[in-house]
Amino acid sequence: MNSTAAPPASVPAPAEPGPGGLRRFWRPGRRLHAVEGIVLIVVGLLLGAAVIRDVARHVGIEKRAIVDRHTFRAYVHRPKLKKIAIAPPKRGTVDKVCGQSASGAHQRLCLFMGGPAHVRLRQVRGGYYLPLLKPDRYRFRWGCFGSALAHHLCGAPAGRP
Repeated sequence: MNSTAAPPASVPAPAEPGPGGLRRFWRPGRRLHAVEGIVLIVVGLLLGAAVIRDVARHVGIEKRAIVDRHTFRAYVHRPKLKKIAIAPPKRGTVDKVCGQSASGAHQRLCLFMGGPAHVRLRQVRGGYYLPLLKPDRYRFRWGCFGSALAHHLCGAPAGRP
């Protein structure tokens, strides 16, 4: 067989690139480049603003957490208390802070703290008690006071369950 034989007539020959090649079909103009550049700049600015807002929110939550720990220790009169759980809200500045009120206690005290974080102690707006090993659910909460009582957050009887 001859390897230099021409292809059969049924197979078309490859098209030769004309003058300009692919550019003949796709000619991005200066206006398109300007629009793409503006869109990229706007997207970059939006991402930058979102990062700055997120960092500022996180720093604010950290400052509140420090003051919340100090307030909880002062409220329960235990200066060396270490295990304190703080749950910042998705919106607003009223944090829920839970911890043992006394050493060896079989319950946790959860407090709602609000007010400015630039002061030494935040305002305790309300709270409730929870059994030590139970999850924070409506049916296990008891002894509500303050805003927790006003919002009906306790499901257990007023006395200890």
